Amino acid sequence: MIKQKTLAFWLGLIAPLLAIVTLVYGMMTKGFIGQVFENALAIALYACIGLSIIEMVTDLHAFPVLTTMAYGAALGLAIYYGAPTLSDYFNNVSFMGGDLVPVVTYIVLTGSALLIRWVIAFLPMNQKEKAAVR
Repeated sequence: MIKQKTLAFWLGLIAPLLAIVTLVYGMMTKGFIGQVFENALAIALYACIGLSIIEMVTDLHAFPVLTTMAYGAALGLAIYYGAPTLSDYFNNVSFMGGDLVPVVTYIVLTGSALLIRWVIAFLPMNQKEKAAVR
């Protein structure tokens, strides 16, 4: 079972781990940054984790696309809710408030997970698929 897994499978384990780290970090810092880590972002990250687990367990070919879309939605929400804080920083004003470090951390973590998902969406998840490609 384990021997039949390819590099894409093992890289695929990193993306949900990054989503879990983002969730934990977001819940730890939520009280300090205002409205940046919204419930919608948490729900999107839960969906990413769930879809990633389903994709690893099943051999359905639609899940790489669905999972990548979920990670893209999570990144979009992180940028959307962090935009006022980023705008305040780049314009050197303090209008909306918020802490820049958690916002950038959310964007970097979800962006890294999305980048990993993009790469593995085009790679075979097990040796059987790899043999079919050849």
